[in-house]
Amino acid sequence: MANYHTNLFVVAASERDMLKVLRLCARNLLAYADETRLALEDLEGCETSAEFYNQLRGSLEGWYYYALSGASAAPAHDADGPDADQGAGAVTWGVNVSSRAYLADGDDRIANYLSNLLGVPSSEIHVSTAPTARPLSDTADSRFDEYAGTFVLSMTYSTAWEPNSGDIDAFFSLLEPGDYGVAFLDADEGDAYTLVSAFSGLHHGGCGLKDIDSPSVDEDRDARDLQKDVEKCVQVRREDIHDLAELAYAVAVCRWPEYESAQHSYCADDYYEHCQDGEEGNFERWYEENFPDYINYEEEYEKLYPGEAKDGSIDLLAKGGRLSASSIEAKRIDWISPSKGDLAQIGRCLAHMVRLLPIHVMLDDVNHAVNQDAIASALAGDEVVITSTWHDSRSRAPVELAITTPDGVEYGRLGNGQLWSMTDSVGEMVNSSATIACLLPHLSARVDKVMPIALRSGHARHSIFIVRIELADEAYERIEEDALALLARRCSERNSRSSVKRG
Repeated sequence: MANYHTNLFVVAASERDMLKVLRLCARNLLAYADETRLALEDLEGCETSAEFYNQLRGSLEGWYYYALSGASAAPAHDADGPDADQGAGAVTWGVNVSSRAYLADGDDRIANYLSNLLGVPSSEIHVSTAPTARPLSDTADSRFDEYAGTFVLSMTYSTAWEPNSGDIDAFFSLLEPGDYGVAFLDADEGDAYTLVSAFSGLHHGGCGLKDIDSPSVDEDRDARDLQKDVEKCVQVRREDIHDLAELAYAVAVCRWPEYESAQHSYCADDYYEHCQDGEEGNFERWYEENFPDYINYEEEYEKLYPGEAKDGSIDLLAKGGRLSASSIEAKRIDWISPSKGDLAQIGRCLAHMVRLLPIHVMLDDVNHAVNQDAIASALAGDEVVITSTWHDSRSRAPVELAITTPDGVEYGRLGNGQLWSMTDSVGEMVNSSATIACLLPHLSARVDKVMPIALRSGHARHSIFIVRIELADEAYERIEEDALALLARRCSERNSRSSVKRG
């Protein structure tokens, strides 16, 4: 039985350049119209790539091995001689290894197809077969998406013994000049999908897949390392990715279908290495019991960003959904004069922070003075108030947070680097203090642990003062509304404080 290779091909491009990709696929498919039954009267007729993809989708998925391979042909030189523009009217078509014999006696038939496309009845056809791999999956799984005016085509399929990287080379060699972000992932079932060949880069057409100056990624990756990449990529809104190669790679690692296969293999190796005698046959049951829910990262991304209208909306919190990773670290935000994109990102920061609550914070007695007398009088469980002071600054988090008693006596200031959650590691987050400041009317705080410096060992240089911050209410429908109203004010009018829950 043939050895399966899983291939994932992703290309990201502008509307104009994506049309070039789809037209090349169409020409390759038209060369085998007897098999593909594709009928397109005018390759230039579709004005939008989405419309073109919808027309091609059935043929693209059913005959992917033709669509993603190619050989070139051009009309014979005319009377102007060999120095004439040989690129004019060039035509491409797909050739699969299983069809070489079919092609051997078919030059005249192919010439008719190409002549009709070119409108040049006397075209001289030269056939050169592209290196190909044998297709195994009956169809490809394809998707076509738009992210802020950038279009992404992705196709997943299986081949035998080797990937179809030779076909992809031919495809890009024939692609018209343009800017194409491309990612190509491939793994072999013989390696239990634990080793993934990963490539991504910015391509300009007219050369092989890897014949570019500086690919972003070009190496064999351990599936666990690839999974670390996807955990980062899933938290970033694709509309905010402006690098075509980076976008293609982010989509590819989120849609890679073999994470579960690799996880199964890693667990099997570990299980059989450590299992007791007589337990060898229980692996599948053990795996199902310990890994019942495999994460589909593309689904996780779509849960996190379900669409422009609900992007990052707090009301998702009441529905029990789950965020995959922190959006707070994703990008720099202009908190002073936020743009529409900044506001969308802020919405995600708010949603993620609410998810993490309750969180714990420490006073920053390294960069700010603390009130040792007040700390010495505090007890665990005491209510405290968090106050915010905004500054007209372009820094990442232009706000200071202070901890006070309900009567206004200040204990000290909070730092950005000391936050943690019972459910997730928070660490140092660029936008955390501004996010907390926007949430303050809906938060309450208590002393969780306190130890004055006088009660610590003689070598201690700092007191311990830890505050637990939690939701004071569950008014999810107002959280984002209140935050946006706060940010609409001038900085001098944004100062606020947490609520006080008596009893």
